[in-house]
Amino acid sequence: MLAAIYYRIGQSFDILQATVVRAGFCTHNLIATYFLYDDIKDYWCLLNLCGTIFILIELVVTIIERQGLEPKW
Repeated sequence: MLAAIYYRIGQSFDILQATVVRAGFCTHNLIATYFLYDDIKDYWCLLNLCGTIFILIELVVTIIERQGLEPKW
């Protein structure tokens, strides 16, 4: 019973860590895209926001398929 509780706590920490890392990546991308667009004033710069969508998709896959475990490269 105690081992199951430790496993769930570890799994919850993995999911929280994956979410925080992806949120940091998305925030960095949003800030960088804002400053790039503010400097250049070209709507093509907003295509950089597509990366944020792919990061959010990868977050969902990481949480659902891998239970928060990061891929090993």
